Amino acid sequence: MKREGPKVINVGKKDKKDFDLLREDKSSFFYGRDHKEIFLMAIVYGFLNNSFKPLGERHKGGHCRVDTLNEIDITLIKAIAAKKTGSLDVLLNLKEVYSIAEQYATGGISYLKNDVFSKQHGEYTKRFEELLIELHKKIG
Repeated sequence: MKREGPKVINVGKKDKKDFDLLREDKSSFFYGRDHKEIFLMAIVYGFLNNSFKPLGERHKGGHCRVDTLNEIDITLIKAIAAKKTGSLDVLLNLKEVYSIAEQYATGGISYLKNDVFSKQHGEYTKRFEELLIELHKKIG
């Protein structure tokens, strides 16, 4: 039986400042962008770094509404949940799917923040492009 999923995606109280910094700092690639964009990238970084952490104390009020996610966003979240559990059965429990996403975002937010504000060569987008090319070579 399919259970109804959450209405709001949460982030941990202690991680909220990192999400806000990425959105509010003018030197950030994510300056002024939607909360969901930062959340989705944090999930990706958590997944790529195999960093899966519990939220701890939730930030009151949530982070972003699930109804702001489009079909591609939801597909990404579901694919990561299926990979994490090793089963498509997880897709029958949307509460669990979003819990997995929240935990990967918790694990990935510090990686994302460090990459965005890195003093390494090149812009963030160029470094991310290089990462994607590397990943493609591994699976291709």
